[in-house]
Amino acid sequence: MAVEHLRRLEGVSDPSDMLAIVALTCPHCDTPGTLILNYGPVATAEDDTILRRLEQSPPPDPASTSV
Repeated sequence: MAVEHLRRLEGVSDPSDMLAIVALTCPHCDTPGTLILNYGPVATAEDDTILRRLEQSPPPDPASTSV
């Protein structure tokens, strides 16, 4: 999956409410999607692994986007 945008959010009334919202696109069919993960102290090991891998993925190539 290609990461189009990743934003981390914290709760206004409870800063420990931590979510990562990820806009994704399939590199094969260009289907968009959204992934929501926990991060911080409430994150599962799986959430943490996925978030670290997504943050390390290269940005999309603007020349390969279809118009």
